Amino acid sequence: MQDNAKRYTRYYTDELPDMLKPLRHLPSNSLLDLGAGDGAILYALKKRGLLNMKRVVAVDISPARINKIENL
Repeated sequence: MQDNAKRYTRYYTDELPDMLKPLRHLPSNSLLDLGAGDGAILYALKKRGLLNMKRVVAVDISPARINKIENL
């Protein structure tokens, strides 16, 4: 699994999947991303300014992927 995390890089975009669009209107100061993968969703939320002033916790089984997320 670690090898796959290093080999495959996803192209990041600010496009949000339809099921996550309601997040734009939630008055929360924290976000938990379980199974964060390569961080593509967190990247999209960040580009749209939806992570400003929020505490973000990303969880994934792959330490290599978490390292990528930390550098977003």
